[in-house]
Amino acid sequence: MDSARRAFDIMRGYINHGWDSITGSQESDAERELREAIDQPKATPSTPQTGAYVEQRVVVTLEAARTLYGVKESATSKQIAAAYEELRLTADPTRFPEGSEARKRANQLMQRIVSARVVLLDNIDPTVRRFEGLEIE
Repeated sequence: MDSARRAFDIMRGYINHGWDSITGSQESDAERELREAIDQPKATPSTPQTGAYVEQRVVVTLEAARTLYGVKESATSKQIAAAYEELRLTADPTRFPEGSEARKRANQLMQRIVSARVVLLDNIDPTVRRFEGLEIE
């Protein structure tokens, strides 16, 4: 056997041994994490604190979501995130007195804002979402 072939066989054996130990540990870690997740008792939902915002899903159409956020059909997730932050700060229920009608309306508005965000993000073109964060010179 020539020396190049011998070196190749040694390297292949070394790499295969390393690969087996890496993949074996990843699989065992994944199995352990899965077992731990299954064995953990299910958490019971706690009662919300007084005055806390309770999220409930509200049905919002795509057009209503775009109108609420003031974004176009071609809006990116960054534009949606900026509009969400502005709306969230404006309609924050904790800014209003506890038990007031204004707080109830702000809570309803926040529910619409959160639901609209989900609708908008779900309808972004996957290609745009995948490549919008890239900076190409």
